[in-house]
Amino acid sequence: MISRFKTLTVISLCFTATITFGQITYTKGYIVSNNNDTVSGRIEYSKSGLHNKCVFVNENSKDLSYLKPSDIKGFYTSPGYNFRRVSFNGQDIFLKVISEGKVNLYSDDLSLFISGKTDSVVELSGGRQEYSSAGKYYSKESNLFKVQLMRCINDTSFNKKIDNLNFDITEITNAIIDINGKEEKADSKKLSSEI
Repeated sequence: MISRFKTLTVISLCFTATITFGQITYTKGYIVSNNNDTVSGRIEYSKSGLHNKCVFVNENSKDLSYLKPSDIKGFYTSPGYNFRRVSFNGQDIFLKVISEGKVNLYSDDLSLFISGKTDSVVELSGGRQEYSSAGKYYSKESNLFKVQLMRCINDTSFNKKIDNLNFDITEITNAIIDINGKEEKADSKKLSSEI
């Protein structure tokens, strides 16, 4: 009897931890339809890894909708998060807008993504990367993100600024905001170097 109680207690704690730390956010906001109509309501979304879904409760009708990127252009949540439908690897996904202008900068809270005015979105890649050869493990610093940024910006006057960047969310975000000529604040987080 005591072992059953212990088992049920452990299972209950596991479910509680999953529910508590699942990082699902439920907040007021609105969606932008494909016809550019805005509809107010409550939005539930995952803070990280948000790509393919948004749960929306209409403020007036109380209808619950599971929205895919093909269903809406984007959504906005309090306190000022803007998510937009973008094309990534031939698939429409939702990404958080960090800055738009000469270079569009997006995030899923794990990685940064960029695009030019008409380009599809590209995930920035770089940082310390590990590889193995002949049974030995090596590590090297990849600056591919600098090449990606230079290609996207297509303006040599920013090459020195880009060349001095480290693979860091704050540095890259601040550089793009400066290039776009907008003042915004960046989150200070290191980017994952996983490919």
